[in-house]
Amino acid sequence: MSSKKILWGLLASMLLVLPACGDDDEDQPSPSASGQKISSMTFFGQTFASFKYDNQGRMTLLRIVDEDEIRISYSPLRIEFIEYDEDYTTISVLSDITTNHAGYITSATVTEEDEGTVDTWHMSFTYNSDNYLTSTNDHEGVTCHLEWKGSRLMNTSYIDSEVGGYTETLTYSDAENKAKNVSFFWFNLSTYLMTGLFGEVPGYLPSQVYTEEYSEKGNGSGWRETTICNLAYKLNSDGSIAKEQVVMDDEPPMVISYNYISSRASVSEAGASADAFKVFNKKSSRKYRLFHKRKS
Repeated sequence: MSSKKILWGLLASMLLVLPACGDDDEDQPSPSASGQKISSMTFFGQTFASFKYDNQGRMTLLRIVDEDEIRISYSPLRIEFIEYDEDYTTISVLSDITTNHAGYITSATVTEEDEGTVDTWHMSFTYNSDNYLTSTNDHEGVTCHLEWKGSRLMNTSYIDSEVGGYTETLTYSDAENKAKNVSFFWFNLSTYLMTGLFGEVPGYLPSQVYTEEYSEKGNGSGWRETTICNLAYKLNSDGSIAKEQVVMDDEPPMVISYNYISSRASVSEAGASADAFKVFNKKSSRKYRLFHKRKS
């Protein structure tokens, strides 16, 4: 199952347990985000993702409630990817990290502990001249390719030589991503780009993403599945995302609030772009993990 589908399920489950209240959270003002870092993402007032930074503004923690955590330490750079499941916890650690001149990770040793089993392997990451991530490789049959046109990510393809993979194709509106926001729902590697360690983020807000996932067809039992996710945004006056509307396939819309490290200030409709709510289409994929060992 894809990380986007899991997040959708998480938000849906939060909706079921929310108490009734007199004020609609979606009508409440969002904090100003001028030059500030995102502190949390909330759904009807409840936090489902939170972020922490050190005194240099570098991310140290990204937490998705009841699902994942990314913990980052520096000097030396070390990253822990923690995946929670009902019965066990998987921890993947990136160490021996090398970076390019811009500070983006180019290689790392991955050590994963999963149900008492420890595996270690090497991963490499390549970038184009503008520091956009173009490929990942675990040197064991799993690769991911990203194709860019300027600052627009046009498509991604995840290939597992034994399991299958997915493709994501993106199109864009003319709305610039002035605040360098990243949404969990844009593409499957979004979470990694949020850390600031895996290259530049798209320079425009996606208008449509179509994802098709497939299984290995060597044994004749292959399958394909598609999902469409519509996205719409309300923007702060500085171009940062104030609210994001997500519609997965034909499910009811859900609106996520982006909260920033700053004093609270109202976001007036005049301060938002005239086309603040644009409807975007998107697709989901299986839950493929870059730093998770493929099971035989």
